[in-house]
Amino acid sequence: MCQCPPVLSSSSQSNCKPDITSPCNHSKDSLQLVEAGNGLSYFALHFVTPTSKTDLDGCKASCSSNCSCLALFFDQHSGNCFLFDGIGSFQKIK
Repeated sequence: MCQCPPVLSSSSQSNCKPDITSPCNHSKDSLQLVEAGNGLSYFALHFVTPTSKTDLDGCKASCSSNCSCLALFFDQHSGNCFLFDGIGSFQKIK
């Protein structure tokens, strides 16, 4: 059964698609990052190289300074930071 992560299930759209716009369309003061949850994976992580090795704050800073970044994934164990210009399906890690 497919379910939306809680942060997306409150979306006004029934397909779990968040209302995300480029951070460069707004001031940095209005930039909002939301946590989709722990224990989630994203299929594209298997096909791309990390943008950098850093900490969570560094990953957030990289995303907020990149106009095409609409989503980030951070692996706290490896320090890998992945930046994406869009998001698709999440998977729950078992």
